[in-house]
Amino acid sequence: MTPPSRDGVVLAIIEALQQAGSWCGETHIQKTAYFVSQLERESLDFSFVLYKHGPFSFEMHDELTVMRVRSLLCLEATFPYGSRLRLTDSAQRWTTENRPALSRFASAISFAAEKLSPHGVATLERLATALFFTGVSQPEKRVASILAAKPHISREQANAAVDEVDQILAEWRRSQPKKKKMA
Repeated sequence: MTPPSRDGVVLAIIEALQQAGSWCGETHIQKTAYFVSQLERESLDFSFVLYKHGPFSFEMHDELTVMRVRSLLCLEATFPYGSRLRLTDSAQRWTTENRPALSRFASAISFAAEKLSPHGVATLERLATALFFTGVSQPEKRVASILAAKPHISREQANAAVDEVDQILAEWRRSQPKKKKMA
């Protein structure tokens, strides 16, 4: 993916989060981007590692800063809750003009934004961490992996996160068009 496309996906994620009523802080953006990459099974050219609050991309963090410097994003400070990112007018024009190029990610972006926007940072951490461990097949082993990586998460919270991620993934799979079998 070329940097303009990568930036376009990030801008589209922020736009979808805003439309879904999200706070739209960096954690919401990071976790939604991680979900999009996993739903689409395609890298957004950001490497995610399990970090303090779940999957995190240092490259995306840097890119969000670059996008602020390029006047595509503005940081809006709101007391006492902290800051959130907003699209500037030029970013809104850019996303509108480039919507066809971003169409392959559109359904995953809107789906992930809808599922994640209502949640606070602590819940986002649990859900994204549960998604991070979906390669572990048995739910109880996934819970054990979450607890080992994140000892501050209770067993009940880890179980709930695994269940919710499984529901999200099942709903995503059901929403996808069935592929025709070759004869």
